[in-house]
Amino acid sequence: MIEVVCPRCHQSLHVSPVDIGTTGSCSKCHGHISILDPTIPVPRSEAPPSSLVGDAGPSALGVIERKIQKQPVAPQGKITRGSLQYEMMVRMLIDLNQLNALLRFKRAEIPQKPEYAKELEERKVWYGKMETFGDALIESNMKWRFDNIKDAVMRLNDPEYAQAMHQLTKNFEDVTLLTTAGVVKAVEITKEKLIALGEHTSKSGFGANTAASG
Repeated sequence: MIEVVCPRCHQSLHVSPVDIGTTGSCSKCHGHISILDPTIPVPRSEAPPSSLVGDAGPSALGVIERKIQKQPVAPQGKITRGSLQYEMMVRMLIDLNQLNALLRFKRAEIPQKPEYAKELEERKVWYGKMETFGDALIESNMKWRFDNIKDAVMRLNDPEYAQAMHQLTKNFEDVTLLTTAGVVKAVEITKEKLIALGEHTSKSGFGANTAASG
């Protein structure tokens, strides 16, 4: 499980890693939230993004690597639930979902439909305020996430998974070569591996951490 904070009532919630990138309701305030770390730009306002507790951001992979150096690496192809390789895969899932959100925002891959009016307006306001600096900020965010994913794939000791990820990311040649369809597929196969290790998607609202203050 991972811990996130509801952006509405600030309750700490425990969710399955495979819920990353999905939307649901807080079990305390019942508000509609997105299990996606706040980033620039933010996702749609009707599902505000939650904050991951203790997220190290760009340095997250380094934190995991330092732990791995102190412990034995899992045998080839044997990523076990609770292992540091598993932790690395969860980190990848976070970055993949963030990368998908950033790609769609930057490339204006937002449907021109009434239900997406708020998201379209947010993008217009963002670029109106930030101009070219906005692009630079988004590109920087995309690049460190892309590099984190590339490095993690190299360290997972899973040839089949690595081959699939290389195909979907154009061999990690350049973040600008990514397609949103490829990133979405990468999210899917990463979730499949986590589900195979025993994680299940939530059936209802995201669970509250009763030990945390509301």
